[in-house]
Amino acid sequence: ASWIIGYIFELASPNLGGKLFWDDFQFIGSLLVPLLLMFFAYEFTGQEKHLPRNARVLLLAPVAVFLVLLYTNPLHGWIRSDTARIVSDRPFDVLLYDFTIPMWVSFIYGYFTYLAATVLFIRNLRRQHRLFRTQTLIILLGFVFPFLGSIPGIAGVVILGQRDIVPYTFGIGNLIYAWGLFRYGLFEITPIAREAVIEYMNDAAIVVDDQSRVVDINPAALRGLELAVNQVIGFPISGLFADRPNLLKLFEYDGPIHQDAVYVSQKGTEFVLDVFVSPLYDPNNKLIGRILVARDITEQRQAEEQLRKAYDELELRVQHRTAELETANQELERKNAELERFTYTVSHDLKAPLVTISGYLGYLNEDIKTANIERLEKDTQRIADAVDKMKNLLNDLLELSRIGRISNPYETVAFEDLIREALDIVHGRLEERGITVHSQSNLPLVHVDKPRLIEVLQNLLDNAAKFMGDQQKPMVVIGVVEGYKNVPVFFVKDNGIGIAPEFHERIFGLFNRLDPNIEGTGVGLALVKRIIEFHGGRIWVESEAGKGTTFYFTVGDQQE
Repeated sequence: ASWIIGYIFELASPNLGGKLFWDDFQFIGSLLVPLLLMFFAYEFTGQEKHLPRNARVLLLAPVAVFLVLLYTNPLHGWIRSDTARIVSDRPFDVLLYDFTIPMWVSFIYGYFTYLAATVLFIRNLRRQHRLFRTQTLIILLGFVFPFLGSIPGIAGVVILGQRDIVPYTFGIGNLIYAWGLFRYGLFEITPIAREAVIEYMNDAAIVVDDQSRVVDINPAALRGLELAVNQVIGFPISGLFADRPNLLKLFEYDGPIHQDAVYVSQKGTEFVLDVFVSPLYDPNNKLIGRILVARDITEQRQAEEQLRKAYDELELRVQHRTAELETANQELERKNAELERFTYTVSHDLKAPLVTISGYLGYLNEDIKTANIERLEKDTQRIADAVDKMKNLLNDLLELSRIGRISNPYETVAFEDLIREALDIVHGRLEERGITVHSQSNLPLVHVDKPRLIEVLQNLLDNAAKFMGDQQKPMVVIGVVEGYKNVPVFFVKDNGIGIAPEFHERIFGLFNRLDPNIEGTGVGLALVKRIIEFHGGRIWVESEAGKGTTFYFTVGDQQE
């Protein structure tokens, strides 16, 4: 603007002094424009980091020195010689003078900065998308005209009667910029923004033209492809994605397409990409290419998968916990029912001996009054039997209550040793009934509460002896069979009177005696079941009336 304004006032000035003043004023613009244009080129092409502030100050210093010398020229005469004159044989009175060496230096300096800016713009053209390339070409044309217009003036060539036609060429350049602003929206989308957004973003970006050739690519995409920029720019996208048809297919859609895609690098690493491909149109709505933007969402997908697994695991744990709570609730209900039955049974079974004792105490009074010694002794014996029955009942209940509360250290023992100690305890009853006991050899080792397991075998052997009936050759067999998942299942088998199937569950209940005429409290099998369950095992019976009975059980943490 200073260049053009100064030139207008120079032409309008009638005398030499006025023309010199406005000619000096034009030097401000003629020296600063090339330098500022170079600064702008660095910014526009994203190369500003290569021209720091201190370098710009140094580049401005010669301009400042020349302007100071220019305005102090009357004192030393270094810049302008005394050849200045007005020529009046042209449309306007024109100022003419000979160029001094400092002026030639300033011209060379200005052309150097013009050339530097031009090189930056041309180099930037090679790697730009068509939209940005058009912008750069418009800028080049806008300042090339003034650049070319200054050459005739320096060379002394007169065009249209004027030695200096730069103001006119500046007008042409401004018309080009105006056309670019209205036609292409010049500077609305600049390569500076492109550098800030595309060049430094983590997402990969690839731009292809309407011939599907790569015209632009950012560093993130180059890193993903493991290629250099000269191996990509100008090449068809079909060659770039030849071994990745899932990505190549995205460029076949007319409109925008957004989907996930699996990408395998040259090193064999697999990535999950969030890919978006969109067509690019010029202001006339003509397709000029497409842009692909891909984001690596591998970690996101992995996190989602971990979250899904955690959710599934949590849901499974909730289901397991719910099942455990339901089982515990059922067990609690069973225990409450068992406690209710226990309370009723205990009160009933304890009441019977007390009724007996109470009744016979009355008989004792009569026996004493009548001095009937024989009857007194019988009644006293019946009272003693009732007391013994109550004592045995209370002892069995006490033993049952201790299971789970009072235990012995677990130890690994041979099952044969448990059988031998149990046989020693019930030897008298077995010998009295003439029962033969057989046990298998090579029975396994077990890790158990030894005294409790001896109680189990003792009760099962005692039960077999009590319910042997009139068997001529009474016999008991103790052994083991292989169960589910090779879990050892132990058994105690007799050839006694057997148990009808409808009583198989009932016999393990508290005080459930199938035959009240046979001695016992009805606690023995309940005690056995409690001990086995405390060891993490289970017990069941297989039997039919008149065909003997077999009790099966497991021990330890193993279940059939």
